[in-house]
Amino acid sequence: MGKDSVVITFNNASQVFYPGQIVDGNVQLTVVESLKTKEIRLTFIGDAHVRWVESRSTNHGTVTVAYTGHEDYFNITVPLLQKQANQSGDIILPKGVYNYPFNFQLPLNIPSSYEAVIGRVRYAVVVTVVKPWAFNLVTMGPFTVVSLLDLNKLPNVANGGTAEDEKTLCCLCCKSGPISAKVTTDRLGYVPGEAIKFSAEISNLSNRQMECSKAQLVMKVQYHARGKSRTVMNVLAEYTRPPISAGDTDVWDGYKLHVPPVPPSFLTGCTIIEIQYYVMIIVDPSGPSFDLEVPLEVTIGSIPLVTVAQMYGIPSKENVYGVVGHGMLPPSEQFPDNVPKPVMAESVMGGVNVNAEDPNAESSHNFAPVYTYYNWEKPDPNVTFHIVKEEA
Repeated sequence: MGKDSVVITFNNASQVFYPGQIVDGNVQLTVVESLKTKEIRLTFIGDAHVRWVESRSTNHGTVTVAYTGHEDYFNITVPLLQKQANQSGDIILPKGVYNYPFNFQLPLNIPSSYEAVIGRVRYAVVVTVVKPWAFNLVTMGPFTVVSLLDLNKLPNVANGGTAEDEKTLCCLCCKSGPISAKVTTDRLGYVPGEAIKFSAEISNLSNRQMECSKAQLVMKVQYHARGKSRTVMNVLAEYTRPPISAGDTDVWDGYKLHVPPVPPSFLTGCTIIEIQYYVMIIVDPSGPSFDLEVPLEVTIGSIPLVTVAQMYGIPSKENVYGVVGHGMLPPSEQFPDNVPKPVMAESVMGGVNVNAEDPNAESSHNFAPVYTYYNWEKPDPNVTFHIVKEEA
């Protein structure tokens, strides 16, 4: 004997929406024999949540403290089926298939979807079949919201950027000469699918060999709970160069760091999760010394610079990073006419089980948000990346 089931479908098959758009679809309830219910309700949920635990030692042993933060963007419940005012007892649904259409307009100024272990910004349609004297039947239909960050409206992102720093290595009482690094990019604003062109120069005036140097595209995520923050650094792309002898200089020229499908900088609209991106040069000295790190912040947007878009043209639909197609077109009042529309690609961060928080959920549901992606350049196969496996 099969089980009663609920299937949520969206009229927009890509399940990608923009702030202010209508989310519409259908709830299909299949009753195998007969179903007794108090009501069937539909909830539109948009929220952000962070949680992690830390342990510390005290005089009485180890104490574990949980840090949490939460904010709601909307939480609206509407009935799909309920008793009439003069009706007593429970509702009995005979065997069959029942359909309930729905629609909901998203608010403006809500942040893009984001999913990770420690924190997330999540949007979903949740159907609850309330059963008397039994566990409720709960089904979640997550969807992606893409909040557009237009690089054309930000100052200075079309200009090149430079960062440099140096440090002096010390070994006991012996003082060595400095090591220094400088990194330069062709501009400061990019979109997923672009390659960041950069150059760098590393000078080793110390009396030690540098073990290696690295160039990275780093995604810095800060999670905020009440009175506490936690930072996770994800390396989205990385090159490694060989050792630098004492007194030598190493020059990087003609290198590119590819921007994978990621949420836009800042995660505007969310106050408990912040996202920043950096081109980072790292010099690893031999011996007991800390690395020299030179970060240059870049902005990752959703809408490219018009001058860049006109140079590249229409993005390819080739299947890179799980491209899922165009989805619903962005609002014309937000998207410039002279910029080609992007495709949508699954987050390089991967998916999570969105039902893990609900003990009444029937099964696991792995969900990965998608982001705007301009498939203009293929990633360099020689570039490595590693996403931190977050632990809450």
